Amino acid sequence: MGIQEQAKRRGTPLSRFLDEHLPHRDPVVEAWTTELASASRDGASTPAGGRDSIGWALELRIGLDLADAPPRLQELSYLPIDRCAALLAAAGFEHAPIGKLHTNGTTDPVLQRWTRTHHPIDVDESQLASLSACLLLDSFSQPMHRWGTKRTVDERRSLFASALLQEADLYGNAEILNAFHRCWAVYLDRGRQGLLALGDKVIVAPEMANGYGVVDLVIGRTLVDVKLAIEPTDDDVAAWLRQLLGYVLLDRFDTFRFDAVAIYCGWRGQVLTWPLSTLLRSAASGPAPTLANLRADFHKELREDLDRYASWEERERYN
Repeated sequence: MGIQEQAKRRGTPLSRFLDEHLPHRDPVVEAWTTELASASRDGASTPAGGRDSIGWALELRIGLDLADAPPRLQELSYLPIDRCAALLAAAGFEHAPIGKLHTNGTTDPVLQRWTRTHHPIDVDESQLASLSACLLLDSFSQPMHRWGTKRTVDERRSLFASALLQEADLYGNAEILNAFHRCWAVYLDRGRQGLLALGDKVIVAPEMANGYGVVDLVIGRTLVDVKLAIEPTDDDVAAWLRQLLGYVLLDRFDTFRFDAVAIYCGWRGQVLTWPLSTLLRSAASGPAPTLANLRADFHKELREDLDRYASWEERERYN
């Protein structure tokens, strides 16, 4: 059970650890819940199953919008060549040949060098097509994650195309695309500005502890998770905070030098942040613990789970 699933439940190793070491987290939950309640939802609504259908697609599209170079090329390699190139162009990238090298003849976008030329500001036909492509990939996320790097690009595209033919109605769901369109319009209106204010450097989907946890975004030194709940409860927000702290604790060697955690609320275009130093002081029962000590203790607490996951990951990769 990874960090995301542990955060949803009380009694898991993550929840028990946080309750023992940082028990006074309620003020953060209350502040975020109040801030969420005061924000406009712009008539947000989602079709049945829409949150699951849109969530990863929104993460993908935001990552493509914020990164300096195309992220998630492994996932993008499932798209047909023309659709992948169109998605990258719509995200503001341009194929940039390197120096004076002779043309190598490849037209496969996942093998080419792309650089950012602009950030889209309108939702035109090319942007709608890019949102649709992200939804298509989202609908195929389970086999993509299961196969990892095992399949060749040709195999990925063939399997993806076969799945699309069998499930054409699902992938063409206009209601879900319209809901995604609304999320994206809100992001362009105010979400992008709020996220870019967190810092310059953007890292998309970094793995923590060899994949035991996968963060949505790291912007500057802020860990960001993307959420799509329309009317989140206190319990929802408490689980979000547990998830963020779980990721922070997994960064055992302080690779990302986190100094804040944040939630991006997709329906509202709202960025909720909290400094880690303040959280550690207010949430502890006694003197504020150091992140280094918390991480060392957390690693000991999860040693068995981390070893079990690493063993499973190696078997999946090499067997």
